[in-house]
Formats: sequence, structure tokens, C-alpha cells
Amino acid sequence: MGGLKTFLVLLLLGLVPAPAFSGDDLARLFAQCSGRLSALMEHQFITDGPASDATKADRDRMVELLETVALPGPQPMQWRLSAKFAQAEMLARLRVDPTDHRLAQRAASMIDDCRALMGGQS
Repeated sequence: MGGLKTFLVLLLLGLVPAPAFSGDDLARLFAQCSGRLSALMEHQFITDGPASDATKADRDRMVELLETVALPGPQPMQWRLSAKFAQAEMLARLRVDPTDHRLAQRAASMIDDCRALMGGQS
């Protein structure tokens, strides 16, 4: 069980104090990360096939976390798609101009932040 998933189980059991954010905040965060990872996976499928397999595994874990905290309804999917399209746009711009280091750093940082939620697993 990953670090965040363990934390969520302990939180639900009341063994750790609740953080200062709501379930909606977690759902939004997990939805955005699953969207970003989906965009990266699709980009890697074209540019680096083996890397896309690892990213798919990360995306699947993030979707699992999302399903753990999200309430039914369209909002989580909207968050996920919005983040996916934004990340895909950044990656497309980087394919056109790979010298945009600020954009490359931002795109990588967003993915790193998402992976850190899972204990840095890849």
C-alpha cells in the first residue's frame, strides 16, 4: 500500500489527525493529478513507449485514490479533463519549442508534485 493510501486509511480509522483540507480538496487534487499523468502517458506513448508504461501505473494509482475520496457526479471528471488538457497543451508547446526551459520546468514540477503524493513511486 502506498504512503498516501496508508495515510488515508489511518485518517479514516481516526488514527491520525485530519488535515486542514476537505474531501473535495483531495478529490480535486487527485483528479488533477490523474489528468496530468494521463496527458504525460499519452505524450510518452509517442515519444518514449517504455516510460508510458510506468506513467500508466502511476495514473492508475492516482485514479484509485480519486475513487477513494470522490463523491459521485461530473465534477471530478471535469477537474481531471481540465488538468489533462492543460498538461497536454504544455507538452505540445514543448514539442514545438523544446528550448522553453521555464515551461519544461513547470510541466515537470507538476508531475513531480503528483508523484510525491504517492510517496515518489514510479
